[in-house]
Amino acid sequence: MNPIVGHFYFPITAYGICLSLAFAGGILSGWYWGRQIGFIGEEILDLALWFVVSAMIGARGLYIILFPSQFPTYASWIPLNRGGLVFYGGFIGTTLAVLIWSKWYNKRLRDLGDLIAPSLAIGQAIGRLGCFFNGCCYGRATTMPWGIAFPNLHDGISRHPTQLYESAFMFILTGLLSLALRRRLAGRLAAGMTWGYYVCSYATFRFLIEFIRDDERGGFFTPLGLSVSQVIAVIALMAGVGWILACRRLDANGKGTHGTDTKSDATKQNSVG
Repeated sequence: MNPIVGHFYFPITAYGICLSLAFAGGILSGWYWGRQIGFIGEEILDLALWFVVSAMIGARGLYIILFPSQFPTYASWIPLNRGGLVFYGGFIGTTLAVLIWSKWYNKRLRDLGDLIAPSLAIGQAIGRLGCFFNGCCYGRATTMPWGIAFPNLHDGISRHPTQLYESAFMFILTGLLSLALRRRLAGRLAAGMTWGYYVCSYATFRFLIEFIRDDERGGFFTPLGLSVSQVIAVIALMAGVGWILACRRLDANGKGTHGTDTKSDATKQNSVG
């Protein structure tokens, strides 16, 4: 489990390779589903650029906030090949970017959410494999036969490979979200529901798996002993439920289930509906 797999003027790490593959997988997924929903190629690539940049800034930014002692200089903020990213930071960053992008290009949020959901899930599934190779985001000690002693910890303790748990969950969720999108395209699911399913599913999983995470959580805990990620998960779950209810209401009011609604193209691009 050596995170460095080679050198080419700079160390090439398994984490960096997985992170690159995660973004590539997400972009390919976005290209496929975006064209199915009704986006053109240029729009998808432009959105992908916004998404990648905002994800990296958000994920790194939250990590710096949680672990300021690891960054003595501004220059230390930049290198990403050994980890130092927080998913929820990237999630917040990309959410803001997508909101701005949707307003700038006058695109419907429900369509964007459905496009992003499986793309984000496959990216997470691959990205967590990078965390496993990097030896970060590990779990608590366990006597289960699949427990792993991470060499970088130098303690010989078998731990839950929580990175692999999450990766497996996200691969499964990617498949389920793809099925949901096919139902939407067939007219059997309201637009935006796929995104709501993603948010609720991941928030629930993340809240639960945090109980067996044992890596440094940043030192910020609530009076209930919840981690930052668990607090965000609760908020995300409530927001996801509200989103699903809103999508159902919009569908019941005749807003349509496809990228092309019963209303004019100019009207259907506005707001969530």
